[in-house]
Amino acid sequence: MEQNNFTFGMLVQIIRRRFKLLIVIAIVAVVGATVFSGPAFITPKFKSVAIVYPINLRAYGSESLTEQLLQLFQSTSIRDSIIEKYNLAEVYELNPNKEGFRHNLLNEYNDHIVVSRTNFESVKIEVFDESPVRARDIANELIQQLNYKARKLHRDIALEQLKIAQGSLDFQKSLLDSINTELSELRRGSGLLDYEIQTERITEGYLKMLSETRVPQSRIDEVRKMLDELGEKGGVFMALTQMSEMGHLNYNDLLVEYQTILRDVNRELSYTQTVAAPEVADKKALPVRWLIVVTALISSLLVALVILLLFEKRQTKD
Repeated sequence: MEQNNFTFGMLVQIIRRRFKLLIVIAIVAVVGATVFSGPAFITPKFKSVAIVYPINLRAYGSESLTEQLLQLFQSTSIRDSIIEKYNLAEVYELNPNKEGFRHNLLNEYNDHIVVSRTNFESVKIEVFDESPVRARDIANELIQQLNYKARKLHRDIALEQLKIAQGSLDFQKSLLDSINTELSELRRGSGLLDYEIQTERITEGYLKMLSETRVPQSRIDEVRKMLDELGEKGGVFMALTQMSEMGHLNYNDLLVEYQTILRDVNRELSYTQTVAAPEVADKKALPVRWLIVVTALISSLLVALVILLLFEKRQTKD
């Protein structure tokens, strides 16, 4: 405790004795930080911000739509497209022939382009660049590239589904054609058009003939033969008719599904709802000059006090 009190007392004494020196150090630190944080030494960067919400995306498992959006923004194809379109290697003054070029380029990209999730399930895009116009353009291009990427992914999935739906539709059509062919052959061979109506009419005629005494037996036998033929082929006819009806229903359902998927393939959807559009900044975002000055001032004073304190303690020991 005594050592602590002694040290604190020495610190107060040093501040009193070296007050002018500390003032000079503070002034030098402030002036130096102001000068070296200026545009002559640190190129100012402007920031363009965009905020978007995910729309028209499909949920997969436990992954939220916002997480999907973040994954798409971080895709290699989008990143490489931005780097190539705006020639960011040249913008960041990187030599492509230098070792570690790709690593340094990606680090610069991640430092200048930040995509993060907000507390409101939206995605925030921050682009820092020496040119405020280019910062705005890159933010817009990111949104456009994301929509293109999401549209391509969904279209690829829809095309696979369309291929499956087309196969099911073709199979059902082939099955239906086969059933209808059998029905047509059965109609031509037996004269069957409507089993229930024909059976009802022939049965009525047969019973009427039996009740009359003047009807020739040959005529009765002929009608009886017609009833027997209906009985033999009627079951097959009814089964094929029901299969044809069910086949048409299934085919119509598959056709509706196919047309729905086809519309998905051809639709040009947007997958982001822009809440805050990127703008051309009229004020630099980096460096934060006042923060640099304050940090330099505090650091220089602390270092000066520590050095003076150690110097005073050494003199005291001597």
